[in-house]
Amino acid sequence: MAFMHILDGLFGCWTGGGGPKRADAIDWWAAYQIGQRVCPEFIVKDSGGIGRVIIVGDACHTHSPKAGQGMNVSMMDSYNLAWKLAYHVNGLTATASDKASLLDTYHIERHANAQHLIDFDRKFSSGFSDKVGTAESKSGISHAEFVNMFNTGCGFTSGCGVEYVENLAVDRSLPADGSRNPVSGDDFLSGILRPGWRLLNIKMKRFADGCHRDIQDDLASTGRFRVLSLLSSDLLDLNGVSATALNSIAALVPQYPPSLLEQIIIYPRLPGEVTWDNIPSCVKEQAEMTFYNGHDLDDAYQIYGIDPTHGALVVIRPDGYVGIIAELGDTSRVEGYLSRLVTRAR
Repeated sequence: MAFMHILDGLFGCWTGGGGPKRADAIDWWAAYQIGQRVCPEFIVKDSGGIGRVIIVGDACHTHSPKAGQGMNVSMMDSYNLAWKLAYHVNGLTATASDKASLLDTYHIERHANAQHLIDFDRKFSSGFSDKVGTAESKSGISHAEFVNMFNTGCGFTSGCGVEYVENLAVDRSLPADGSRNPVSGDDFLSGILRPGWRLLNIKMKRFADGCHRDIQDDLASTGRFRVLSLLSSDLLDLNGVSATALNSIAALVPQYPPSLLEQIIIYPRLPGEVTWDNIPSCVKEQAEMTFYNGHDLDDAYQIYGIDPTHGALVVIRPDGYVGIIAELGDTSRVEGYLSRLVTRAR
């Protein structure tokens, strides 16, 4: 009996206490007005040029709920900001350049992304209100164009289609000496490497124990930069470009605060067997558990657009985005990029 009284009480709460609600009753209604706005500044600085107020999410951009981007974009704002703010607060950022500091790149990257989203959302929300693909359509958008617009929105939904503009932390320049671009192809959404895009996940086989791993397993959000060395087919030549690059990167790692810079090493199909004895000793000393076969599972070189006869060096930012790509032998570009962002070990 007591249980029935409880149910009756709950039912009364749900229906207003007077029995079942009438089918034509309206408890509450409101007209929703879409607001598409972007704040001009995501960081407000004081008179000394120091950022004092930083905003993320709905505080700096609002849009319609049609594409379901409210939480997605807000969380990516926070993810982009977190490591940069941590570096700034802990005194790990290099002296600010004339253009911007590492912390300033939060506004540069996320404001451009927010504006892109607002522009997309304006067309997308209008499409939902319009009779697309019919003679009554006000916008003139065809059904196929609307579907394509919807597919474009999937890049925002997944986060994989978000591209950051070139800035202090995204270097797309090529060396002034006319060196070749290590990457071929432009299907970046499918994995072709490009600064400003996320590193696509691939499956690899670890040399030390044969374990099958995702590269994302080595990209945990711990605030570290990673140097991804995609070695060339000359790895077994201890005087070759691969060995030289590995030794140079190994010498670079201790120049930064402990654990701030890590290595991930991938090698292609080689003419001979790989052993600890016929590769540079620095691999086992610094990257024993991040040394991978890049061809037995996924073909890392084909997915990333890298010629295995030349290889490449790729700096992955703490948020998983590609910062810079250099030729395998050009470790000075890696060093130059990092020195603009991070202070050296004291």
